[in-house]
Amino acid sequence: MISSRLQLAALMLVSAHVTSFEATAAEPWSDADSGLRIKPPPGYAVQPMSLAAPFTVRVAVKQSGDRDTGCQVAFEPLPQNARLSQAEINRIASEPNWRERARWSIATFSDVSEEQPYLQSGIVGVSLIAEMKPTFAAPDRAKALRNFMAILETPKGRTTVVCTAEKEQFESRRAAFLDVVHGVEPPTL
Repeated sequence: MISSRLQLAALMLVSAHVTSFEATAAEPWSDADSGLRIKPPPGYAVQPMSLAAPFTVRVAVKQSGDRDTGCQVAFEPLPQNARLSQAEINRIASEPNWRERARWSIATFSDVSEEQPYLQSGIVGVSLIAEMKPTFAAPDRAKALRNFMAILETPKGRTTVVCTAEKEQFESRRAAFLDVVHGVEPPTL
């Protein structure tokens, strides 16, 4: 379930920069094709982003002043999950080795400072806090940021949320980032 494609996907989400973003009032958003739904917290708005494989849905959830900070939500269909029930996926996602694979998938380019099980709407996943490794070949700006990530899998696929803030402002934004994650309803069958 946690694949090498997740490594590429996480890197793409972490390193993506949105150059312009116009936020409006917090209005619910949904994608009819996948079933992904987002209810952003007050002060945040959802804006579709350009797609990048393996994602079929990719959106920014940001405040009006965010440029390369804020959150991104992405959905990747995983046909192999369709043969499993949510209870079976939850059992697998509850195992420490599943969470370790999630950690490993971003360890090439990130130092993970926190990793813990995450439960939302009956879906077991993992949450991670990470920073770009100083030795990783990335722009200095990416190295000045801290990321909160949540990964949730359903029989339909994987929903990944990555929220980014300057290291110095991360703790002050953490509660709002959790509100963004809580407002995400992953697609189910």
